[in-house]
Amino acid sequence: MDSVNTHGTLRRARWGVPLALLLPLILLFVLGASAPKPPTISVSSPKAGSTQNGVEVQISVKTSNIKLDARGIGAANKAGSGYLTYSVDGVLATKSANTSAKFRSFSPGQHTVTMTHAGPAGTRFYFDFLEVAVPIADLPMAAADPQ
Repeated sequence: MDSVNTHGTLRRARWGVPLALLLPLILLFVLGASAPKPPTISVSSPKAGSTQNGVEVQISVKTSNIKLDARGIGAANKAGSGYLTYSVDGVLATKSANTSAKFRSFSPGQHTVTMTHAGPAGTRFYFDFLEVAVPIADLPMAAADPQ
């Protein structure tokens, strides 16, 4: 930034050049720096509200902003990676770095399957859940009472 003093001579501001050089860097940092996106988990199949026939259910999930790593299961927590835990009706069923899991031996009725991202200590957990309904098996018709 230039200015003219009372003697009519041109004088340069001391900080004009350094600030002019720093301003683009400051703007890049302020405008370009955004918070990292949080990890998410969502059920891709089966669809919400669907009834699963049989005692076996295949569940697939989609993840974003999560690096799944099977080496982290049972090991010390490592920044930047994690795994999924699958629980059925509040009981841990499996730990996996896969985005799909097959569950067997569902009893008839409503069940809740919860998927949780388990990562390094101090990180937040992100989860989704799925209500699974397994229909009650058809009962045989009662024989007519002979009279």
